Amino acid sequence: MIASRWLTLTLALGTLLGSVEVAAQSPDGKAPRKYPNLMAQGTSYSGVTLRGGEPPKAKAPPHAGLQYVTWPGFSVDPERGTEVFVQLTGPVPFKVRQKGRRVSITVKKVQVYLRNNLRAINTQHFPGPVARFRLRRLGRKAARLEILLKRKVTPRVDLRSQGAYHYLVVSFPAE
Repeated sequence: MIASRWLTLTLALGTLLGSVEVAAQSPDGKAPRKYPNLMAQGTSYSGVTLRGGEPPKAKAPPHAGLQYVTWPGFSVDPERGTEVFVQLTGPVPFKVRQKGRRVSITVKKVQVYLRNNLRAINTQHFPGPVARFRLRRLGRKAARLEILLKRKVTPRVDLRSQGAYHYLVVSFPAE
């Protein structure tokens, strides 16, 4: 196939306790690049959490007067409960609505950075009341965080500031 001429993929499997790496060589003959498997034993999550973490860097600043939505996230803690959060580059106004098992939070004056941040996140197999959540764009200057619950629970929603980022946090009590 034509694609195989341009890119050679090699899958190197280690032992069951080792890592999995993919090496890619470009057609210009550059040395292979390695992409270690982040789920290998002994490694930890390196993405964004409520304690910090850096999202992918933006190529340009958001439009005037807007903030970026840089990362949606989820955490479960037996003592703190379940939290759904959205990392932002600055403070923003928001409005919360709940109807039955659906919680909807409209965030204004934002741009969603990266289309990947709009993917639905299925959390039904984790403990806690959250079944799934996702971000949806509402035009060019707003977004909505939609949360589907396993059962009706009233969340606490607040905006927290930590370092260079702000976090819209939707908290559900521990069970």
